[in-house]
Amino acid sequence: MKSLKDKTALIVVQFIYNFLNFLLSAFRGLLFIRKTIPGNVRNILVFRFGNIGDTICAVPAMNVIRENFPEAKIVLLSSPGRPGAAGAKEILENAEFLDGLIIYYPEEIKSLNEKYNFIRKIKKERFDLFIELPANLTGFSAEIRNMVFSKLIGVKYAFGFRINTIRLFAKVQSDYLKFDNEVERLLKILKAEGVAIENISFPLPVSEEDREFVNNFLEKFSNGKIIALNPNAKRETNLWPLERYAELGRWLAADNGNNILIIGGKADKERAARLKQMIGEDAINVAGKFSLLQTIEILRHCSLLISNDTGAVHMASAVGTPVVGIYSAWQLKGKWYPYGKKSIVLRKEPECHTCYLNKCKQLDCLKLIDVNEVLDKAGEVLHKKNLWPNLITAR
Repeated sequence: MKSLKDKTALIVVQFIYNFLNFLLSAFRGLLFIRKTIPGNVRNILVFRFGNIGDTICAVPAMNVIRENFPEAKIVLLSSPGRPGAAGAKEILENAEFLDGLIIYYPEEIKSLNEKYNFIRKIKKERFDLFIELPANLTGFSAEIRNMVFSKLIGVKYAFGFRINTIRLFAKVQSDYLKFDNEVERLLKILKAEGVAIENISFPLPVSEEDREFVNNFLEKFSNGKIIALNPNAKRETNLWPLERYAELGRWLAADNGNNILIIGGKADKERAARLKQMIGEDAINVAGKFSLLQTIEILRHCSLLISNDTGAVHMASAVGTPVVGIYSAWQLKGKWYPYGKKSIVLRKEPECHTCYLNKCKQLDCLKLIDVNEVLDKAGEVLHKKNLWPNLITAR
């Protein structure tokens, strides 16, 4: 039952969400006289900032844009943040629903002259529609900046500018408000603008060469199920203890000859190697050995992915592979849960939940998730109610 304090906090939070988005809508009305999308759109610029998970969660929305504007040229403007980070270029370079990519890095457009040249470069493309698929944590000033940018590049109409997260009374928000996952949130932004949504899919551009390469690699596995483990995450507050992943991997391997696959990117090689050493010969470590699209194709062949809250969760759900997600409680509940009904998220909420900390010495929310519980949920996903009963009771 909500206390008076919590009720008041919710009223304040909802007022702020509504007020900030009203201001954005009003400012957009001042910049763009049109009230609806033009009927003769020929050149569309879609803006989506972020890394692997951000990009994959935006794929259904971008595909919907293609379906609504089949004759238009559609270009994605994106940035992974810093040079060397993976993002849209590594995933969508050959996507059929896009006609081009423009990748930029904020550190390269800091000065006024650099900003001017960047805007001038984009303006030369003569886009007539700008669609922002806003990042989850984009602030009010950034949305105003993006709106002004869309006006300066000369489009006839622009939309998508929204505040999706405010951190005030975050704990109360997690307790009482329901948030869409990222895929659903972006689709609702399009729907609110009158864009028809008939098909939700992830047409990722995995080539035939990549499929053949992955199939050849998977021939070495036994007839058992392939279960992928992803012990990695960009954010420290999302890292479930490695020793628990090791214990989990040993129990999984002991059941009917399951094949245990440790995945990850190049930046994850050290942590993945440590996990492989802890599990032993029953695990195969492929972290850093495959491209992103090849890893996605590998996940397509897996029966299950067990992962921290990171891009791999969305890679797996995009190809229909069930996920058991081990989530910390650093942010609002539900925001980055995997899309689809096949997956299960484990999240504990101690008194300090929804803290928005980038680093935490205690990590109580993750330490409250034990190996037995993960094994139990893995059994649910694999439709084996008593998957490891003897192993678990023997512990």
